[in-house]
Amino acid sequence: MRRLPQTMIIRLLFIGLLMSGAPVLAVEKILHFDSDIHLTTDGKMIVVETIDVWAEGLAIKRGIYRDFPTRYRNQLALERRTDFEVVSVLLDGEPTAMMRQALANGWRVYMGDKNHYLSHGQHRFQFTYRTNHQLQFFDDHDELYWNVTGNGWVFAINKVTARVHLPDGAGKAIKDIQAWTGYQGQQGDNFEIIPGGDEQQKVEFATTQTLAEHQGLTIGLSFKKGVFQEPGLQFGRFIQHNILWLSTLMSIFGLLFFMVLAWYRHGRDPKKGIIIARFKPPKGISPAAINYLDNQKITNTTLTAAILSLAVKGALRIKQKSQHYRLFKQKPNQSLSKGEKQLFKNLFTDKNDELIINKQPNGKLAKGKKQLALRLKTEYKDACFKNNRRYIIWGWLLSIVCCALFYTLFYGFGFNWGELLAGFLTFVFIFIIAIIFLMTWPVIVGFLFILILVGSITEIMNLFAAVQVGIYFTLVMIGLNILFTRLMQAPTIYGRQIKDQIAGLKLYISMAEEQRLNLMNPPEKNLAHYEALLPYAVALGLENRWAEKFSTVFSAEQETDKTTTDLPFSWYQGVVISGQSFTEQLSGISRQLDNTLQKAADVPASKQSISSSSDGYGSYSSSYSSSSSSSSFSSGGGFSGGGGGGGGGGGW
Repeated sequence: MRRLPQTMIIRLLFIGLLMSGAPVLAVEKILHFDSDIHLTTDGKMIVVETIDVWAEGLAIKRGIYRDFPTRYRNQLALERRTDFEVVSVLLDGEPTAMMRQALANGWRVYMGDKNHYLSHGQHRFQFTYRTNHQLQFFDDHDELYWNVTGNGWVFAINKVTARVHLPDGAGKAIKDIQAWTGYQGQQGDNFEIIPGGDEQQKVEFATTQTLAEHQGLTIGLSFKKGVFQEPGLQFGRFIQHNILWLSTLMSIFGLLFFMVLAWYRHGRDPKKGIIIARFKPPKGISPAAINYLDNQKITNTTLTAAILSLAVKGALRIKQKSQHYRLFKQKPNQSLSKGEKQLFKNLFTDKNDELIINKQPNGKLAKGKKQLALRLKTEYKDACFKNNRRYIIWGWLLSIVCCALFYTLFYGFGFNWGELLAGFLTFVFIFIIAIIFLMTWPVIVGFLFILILVGSITEIMNLFAAVQVGIYFTLVMIGLNILFTRLMQAPTIYGRQIKDQIAGLKLYISMAEEQRLNLMNPPEKNLAHYEALLPYAVALGLENRWAEKFSTVFSAEQETDKTTTDLPFSWYQGVVISGQSFTEQLSGISRQLDNTLQKAADVPASKQSISSSSDGYGSYSSSYSSSSSSSSFSSGGGFSGGGGGGGGGGGW
């Protein structure tokens, strides 16, 4: 077998090394980013950027693009705009095609011919532009705080150099020179500052190591006052730049003014009357209606009070077993309210004179609760309460206008309106839910939790930083409208009178014995009086207090007949626990019945509908300019990605 010549082996190894190095060479990157900055005393700048790239036809096919922000906002969202004018674009020393595209906060400049693909290898782009209003003026100094490269480049940058050419006399007025490298917000020190000679008419910067994707170089020069011409107060320019900000602010104040005025004229409660203890309930008002008017919503306690009222009036008899209740149809000996008649009809349908209630869903109870709710709302909602719905709707609509202005202010007309539409539809969805459920507190807490969770997910997914501001502004608007909705639900004059009477009944039921004795002609404490007001005590959540007031009466009843196993009422038959007083047993009836009804009256949602009453166009250029431009680096707040200029770029 012949041996390969030594020279052949060396050649093969060399070829292998070249092939192994091919993937490294195939990585597209910026070989050298050079920025030549000419600064004049009136604050104008001419910048020549020479960008050497290595193209492999991956991202860099026809050329590169450069993003340049021209709109900056401070922490108060006040906007400052700078001018931007493209002077020339060269490719490998020859003029080339250029296309400008508007971004939400600036411009994107495409360099290269869309009909011509670049050859693989090294190419040089020279980008010259004018800008102004980049200097910042402070009480004791002026400064140029300039993001040379921008932190939005999708390529690594091997080397960055920058030269700032100063006007006459500016070199001697320099107070401080600083620079920063790294990702947005970092304060890396991978740079060197090259002295500019005795006159210091030029300051040079250079990085000392490769910048990774989305890393950049930012420089800062501060000067003594008097070198640069500080512009006067330009009120017209401020108004022009911040018309959306002012419109948004005015719309918010307008919304608040509307809400306060609407509440003052239409949402204030009528003045309360003098509350005195009442021995009797309001005339013609059933226990279920008392519960609804007192809480402004329908609950299982409403149903419990109605069933006890039917029992006390002789319309049904309750028999308690250990695990369930039986309701037996009777002939009422007292007149029933409209709601009670409807409930009685729903409980005893067809020829069925008996209803078993346990903790299993019961269609008759569910239907009875629904019909009772409808009847109570029909009788009392409009008569006793002003919902002021038209003002509430106007409040929501004006809030939507405020949100639209706010989103436009923060994201501009180049914003991804698909995301805004999604947010708007979410707002509308919540508005519809508010109308349906009238924003009960469980619904409010649930939706706020969901929206906060959405805000957290948005942050995790690294969406635009300002989207968080929009989400929380929307939350504030929703919270404001929830509060407004609550405040606008005022009682009518008739409703106020009924609520005052309910308050008087509540006062009587809950007052101590010595207070009761001080009343004029207090009713006699007997079983009939206890029985008459028991459903109302249940409706007001005071059944325990009411039973305690009659403990002596019940004790006397027990002493009279120690052999009885039933409570002393014709409408109730139950199990008396040995050793337990009538007081404890009576106070537990409504609680046990209510607990059972919580399960029995609830059916799956599908079976009941009762509601409680109570690279592309429009992207942000990656300049991170929303808040960095207006800050000063001299106080130690400088960082990579701060200041004017900035942006970034990529290939196309």
